Amino acid sequence: MKNFTRRGMALLLSVLLLCSLSVGALAADEVGITAVLDNAKLTKSDAAQTVKLTVAPASALNIAGYGFTVNLPEGWSITAITNDDPNAALTAAHYNLTNGMVGFQTADAENYSISKFADVTISVPAGTEAGTYTITIDGVTADADYGFTPILTNATTATATLTIEDGSVNPPEPVIPEGYSVAASGDAGISVGEDAPVALNVTHKDGNAYNAYYFEVSYDKDVLTYKSADVKDVVVDETTGTLKIAGYGANKDSGTAAATLTFTGKAVGAGKVTITKANVDAKANANAQDAPAANIDETTAAATIPVGGYSVTLPEGFSGAASAAAGTDYTFKANGDDYGCYDVTATMGGETTTVTNNGDGSFTIQNVTGEIVVTATPKTYAVTVTGVTGNLVINAAMTPKSYNVTVEGTGAGDVSENAATATYKTDYTFKLTKADGCNYTVTVTAGGNTVTATATTEGVYTISGADIKGELIIHPR
Repeated sequence: MKNFTRRGMALLLSVLLLCSLSVGALAADEVGITAVLDNAKLTKSDAAQTVKLTVAPASALNIAGYGFTVNLPEGWSITAITNDDPNAALTAAHYNLTNGMVGFQTADAENYSISKFADVTISVPAGTEAGTYTITIDGVTADADYGFTPILTNATTATATLTIEDGSVNPPEPVIPEGYSVAASGDAGISVGEDAPVALNVTHKDGNAYNAYYFEVSYDKDVLTYKSADVKDVVVDETTGTLKIAGYGANKDSGTAAATLTFTGKAVGAGKVTITKANVDAKANANAQDAPAANIDETTAAATIPVGGYSVTLPEGFSGAASAAAGTDYTFKANGDDYGCYDVTATMGGETTTVTNNGDGSFTIQNVTGEIVVTATPKTYAVTVTGVTGNLVINAAMTPKSYNVTVEGTGAGDVSENAATATYKTDYTFKLTKADGCNYTVTVTAGGNTVTATATTEGVYTISGADIKGELIIHPR
């Protein structure tokens, strides 16, 4: 009987151990983090070189935000951080090139399927010695459900290794293809509603001029809107986001643009403009052949236009951010204390919108959906005079507002010499006579905002008139 009991206990412990191991396995991350270089080997060079590091989950995550830090060898630097994942388009507000930190959250904090965290462009300094170098990604976080549910708890690091080999001090000369080559240029960042140019450049190995060309170009129609070109023959298909551009005439030098296109930012994201087909030829061949296909290098065939929030135009005397992200509330402020003398209005996307006066010199426009233009107009007042029989002189002056004063708290009975109202731009004073053996804490708010009350040795407190922008509440206790 004793032997049976011991065997039964051993079996029970074994089952419990297996269950605990199973729970641990289920709690572990099912998705890892990858850090992959587009070129894992370089040759030592006396010129700076760049590599691109792609940071991504091993498979798509349904999340609302993520963050990580890129750690580089000493002296190396980050020159750009982008992301072509449409659900995680990065702007300058999401990263710091100096310390390598990236932090992203979806605009509405809802969960979206995200398959890539970032493409990080890294500059390797000139003269970096041959050897093996490690780039580390750490502090990786990913959260869902408005940031309340952590998704990654174990897979918080990743590494990539770059090897620099001995060889020629200079990298090998690039191979220039025969004939004409085309490339797109223009990577300037803009805000929604602003314009950016993209040039379609043509070069020839031997520097030959050209006079005839044909391009087919695609663009990200969800992020960009085609606006115009400096040539006439352009066929636009807005449904597919494609352009067909043709032209001929006077010779153009090698290295110049056949055409320059202008696009307008439509939505926040990274808008790519790509040359998909090109034919270029010289004038001398016009009667002998159709323009032959030009060389298209995939590394130079596309230009990316980062589009940030909607642009904001503020009047003189007001300050705030130059752009506002879609779906957010935008707040700006007056630089002086005379904002009450102006009617502040605004349009958003060309339509009149509501501007909320916060009472402290700041103003808010809610739920940004378009370009914002703010206007501040001096207030005017109508004066009607009847029965005029002689010269009429009207004197008008702006009178600062006055606000009620309330004293509350356990020490309210010790406050004296306090007026019932306080006036903007006029200092307000009151006296606090402390009971023997008692210490007091005095707080004062004006319009709901805490302001400073400066005390003297005689127990007299003074509040600056510049701070009196709402009902005054004195609270000694």
